[in-house]
Amino acid sequence: RNVSRTLGTLGFVATLVGDASKGAIAVGLATISGLDERGLIVVTVAVFAGHVWPAHLQFRGGKGLATVMGAVLVMDYWVVIVTLLVAAIALAASKRFTASGLLAVALAPVLAAATDRASSDFVIGLSALVALIFFAHRQNIASAFGRPENRQ
Repeated sequence: RNVSRTLGTLGFVATLVGDASKGAIAVGLATISGLDERGLIVVTVAVFAGHVWPAHLQFRGGKGLATVMGAVLVMDYWVVIVTLLVAAIALAASKRFTASGLLAVALAPVLAAATDRASSDFVIGLSALVALIFFAHRQNIASAFGRPENRQ
């Protein structure tokens, strides 16, 4: 959202693709290297942490949602598709971008668990990632539920 406000839609799309690619490439390389599902979760946490708290930017980076989305896309694309669908429905109903996205993120482990595709390791790892995402978004959460958003 910050990039969208600063650079417009094209900047937002470029940043989204770049950040998601970062997660997807990390997990893709880990998959090729033969890591198991737990290892892929660890790689996802690491790429998330590197995005949110980069040392070269004085530990102030992005929020990590797109990076995690790209990583999970490689592990189980269906979870990302369903989560995005939930976010779109919530956005259409509420017109609140941040709240809709956070609701969908919160439901991602539940949605994953509801399918026969997800292992318990994946659901637990996804739950941990959701907790990290919420931690990174704690200021956004406070403002999203404290006052109406600027609607674009």
